[in-house]
Amino acid sequence: MTKLPDKDLLDGTKKPETTTGEFRLAMGNIRQFLFELFGDESSDKETARQTLGIDIGQLKE
Repeated sequence: MTKLPDKDLLDGTKKPETTTGEFRLAMGNIRQFLFELFGDESSDKETARQTLGIDIGQLKE
């Protein structure tokens, strides 16, 4: 599975600062990670919520 980028690369704490190229690569890695997690077909929203552990009932309260 694709490795997620380091948190400091995305939250602005990386020294030296994150370059545009590094950020674009990180976004591509996140996209690839999500495709591997959910599959290329993500129309099944219930399966996606279960995979992430999201309880839609709590969100509506």
